[in-house]
Amino acid sequence: KHVANSYHQIAWAYYLKGDYHSSLENNLKALHLREELDNRSEISKSLLTIGIIFMKLGDYPKALDSYFKALKINEDLNDKVGMAKALGNIGIVYLNQGEKQKALDYYLKALKLSEDLGNKNLITLWLDNIGSVYYFKKQFPEALNYYLKALKINEELGDKNGIARTFSNIGEVYLNESDYSKALEYYFK
Repeated sequence: KHVANSYHQIAWAYYLKGDYHSSLENNLKALHLREELDNRSEISKSLLTIGIIFMKLGDYPKALDSYFKALKINEDLNDKVGMAKALGNIGIVYLNQGEKQKALDYYLKALKLSEDLGNKNLITLWLDNIGSVYYFKKQFPEALNYYLKALKINEELGDKNGIARTFSNIGEVYLNESDYSKALEYYFK
């Protein structure tokens, strides 16, 4: 178990350095050991991480495969946090592929689970991502609505990174609506 955890941590270090191939190699070693131990919860974590790496590498089919496997394990374990993360990550892949409606469907499922859990960090993430789907669909009032909901929770949490990200997203909406003064206001925030 500790060796698997070490491989997982080594993989994250490589990931943070931008060496995705070494990260993948170490995550696969961690996954193999976790499978030998039949530690389903840790297998799911490995699969979620592997999916992130495949996304970074642009291999969306393999990313989806990893996420759907993680989702199935989390459903079997009734791990709602794991399910929400897998669903949301599936949405990210679909959005990256331009499949906006599929992305929205998965984000909404992830949001519902996160709300049921009261997990505000995940809630803000999915609200922001839902806003982005509407933004890319050029449905700016809906995008703004979700961004403002995310902003409110980020402010409650004191999450400065989340607040900054959401201010930028709101600025993008106003920019696309040609309200340049409001766009600048949010960009400067």
